[in-house]
Amino acid sequence: MNHNAKTLLISYGSSIGRFYIGTTAETFHDYWLTPYTTPQGKLQAIPGVFLQAQMVSQLLSAALDGQPLLWTWPLWGEVIWVWGWSFLGGLLSVPSK
Repeated sequence: MNHNAKTLLISYGSSIGRFYIGTTAETFHDYWLTPYTTPQGKLQAIPGVFLQAQMVSQLLSAALDGQPLLWTWPLWGEVIWVWGWSFLGGLLSVPSK
């Protein structure tokens, strides 16, 4: 199976020295849309190997550097957020006279 693929080498900059090899060839159809747009207004797509490398980088940073993967507000902040938006939604739903 010859896809005439270009290969891409991505390394994580740590002392472990892990490397990820994947393809950026369009024939593999491993492209994912991003929320970013091109100057022509089209959504940008990134190769799957970039996406996987980013995910692995986040996991390694969490494991090796202690960076949190997810964060949440304290309970009081969550309550204010939900009640605030509920109140605003209620105000907007009242018909104006």
